[in-house]
Amino acid sequence: MTASFGFHPAFPWPLAGDLPKTAYSITFDRPEVLLVERPVNGLLSGTPRPSPVVGGRLELEDSIFEEGAFIFDRLESRRMVYGASTGPHIAVAFDGMPHLGIWSKPGAGFVCIESW
Repeated sequence: MTASFGFHPAFPWPLAGDLPKTAYSITFDRPEVLLVERPVNGLLSGTPRPSPVVGGRLELEDSIFEEGAFIFDRLESRRMVYGASTGPHIAVAFDGMPHLGIWSKPGAGFVCIESW
């Protein structure tokens, strides 16, 4: 059985109550032109899909999580910033952790940024 240790933090989404959820994004520290895995019935599909990251940025909205998590297993970045263009931000660094999962439940008040 394959296993991977990691961290499973969840962050409030939105961070500040005066901005809509769609004002938030995750900005990677390096350009990411890659494929991602998506879960199917709780397991990885085995069929990589195009990354939702455009120009080093993942624009957050509930609808992108309707099919579950984004699993990045060929990630170049080792740091990212979560936040809106104005207001608070959270920097997440994950040196030595080669994989990353980003997920939420549509309508939930959180986003998880998990380094594995």
